[in-house]
Amino acid sequence: MERRSRQLNRILEAHKRSKQKDLTSRMLKAYNANKEKIEGKPETEEPTQSELRKLKLLDLISRKRSWSGLETFEMNEGISEYYRDFRKLYHSSRRLSFREWLNEIEKLIDTLQ
Repeated sequence: MERRSRQLNRILEAHKRSKQKDLTSRMLKAYNANKEKIEGKPETEEPTQSELRKLKLLDLISRKRSWSGLETFEMNEGISEYYRDFRKLYHSSRRLSFREWLNEIEKLIDTLQ
C-alpha cells in the first residue's frame, strides 16, 4: 500500500513538473513572438485626468446624435443647486431603502425643473 502511494506521488510530481515546463515554454514562445511589438512600442506618458476629461468632452461634442432633442430642453433652476444637492446626498453615505432613494431622486429632479 505504501509503495503504491509513493508511486502515485512520483507520478503526480512528474506530471506537475511537465505542466510547469509546458507553461513556461508557452509563455516564452508567446513573448518571443511578440517581442518586436513590445520593444518597438514608444513609451508614452499616461494622459492626466484633465486631458482625459477634455478628450471626453470633445468626443461628446463631436457626436451630434447624442444631443438631439436636448436643444429644446430648458432648465428653470440653476444646475449648480442640483450639483450641490447631489454631492450632499452622495457624500452623506447614508443607507437608503429603495423608497427613500426614490424620494431623494425625486427631490433632485425637482430642483432641475
